[in-house]
Amino acid sequence: MNFSWTTILVYILIPIEGILIFYAVKGFRCQKSMSEQKEVLDELEERFNHRTMELQKAMNELERINSIDPLTKISNRKSFMVLLKNEITRYARHKRPFTLLIVDMDNFKKVNDEYGHSKGDEVIKKIAKVVAGCARNTDYVGRIGGQEFGILLPETNYDGAAVFAKRLRLDISNTIFYEDKTEIAFSVNGSVGGCVVDGIVEPVLEKIYANADEAVFKSKKFGRNQSTIDMYVEIKSAQEEPLLSDKVNR
Repeated sequence: MNFSWTTILVYILIPIEGILIFYAVKGFRCQKSMSEQKEVLDELEERFNHRTMELQKAMNELERINSIDPLTKISNRKSFMVLLKNEITRYARHKRPFTLLIVDMDNFKKVNDEYGHSKGDEVIKKIAKVVAGCARNTDYVGRIGGQEFGILLPETNYDGAAVFAKRLRLDISNTIFYEDKTEIAFSVNGSVGGCVVDGIVEPVLEKIYANADEAVFKSKKFGRNQSTIDMYVEIKSAQEEPLLSDKVNR
């Protein structure tokens, strides 16, 4: 965890100033008139409130920094999982459907090998913008792995999830990149997998994620650049047939 000097100083100065205020008040009560005491106390209170606000701002900024992926400027895995946990809690109260999507870039190692890691980072940043651009104001996106992105879709059933996943996959495929030296154009693809939570009594976060992750595996097994949407299930059958492209498993 990286603390700025401002944050560290605020943490140090607030307790010290509190102690100084305590002894200052104690001394002033012994030496000053009531009106003088009130004037001094008001000034000390104002200073203390100002420092408290600075501390709160510093803590808020620290929390924001710790929740953001530094490369893509979207939520990191930890904060995205908190959002997923919150959505599960909301579902427990209202029983409204939601969907977790995972998109994993296909053969991304090839991009790093052929164009370099700097270009790979550029691709990841641009794909993050594509993913965020597909999302609604009520959706949440995050980078949950090196080349993986999560999309949380509240109020979204299997039909809505299937439409969204297909549009996301196509938007990624239609994004053009250029090699720096030769300016040769290239594109990348992503395999999308999703888990729809609807009609479940007590969905479990780990199982939702596992369902979505398995759906990504199905998409890759059937040729990559596919989207597969599964309904949430407690136990996945080993005999279950993987789905074809852009179809829904009910």
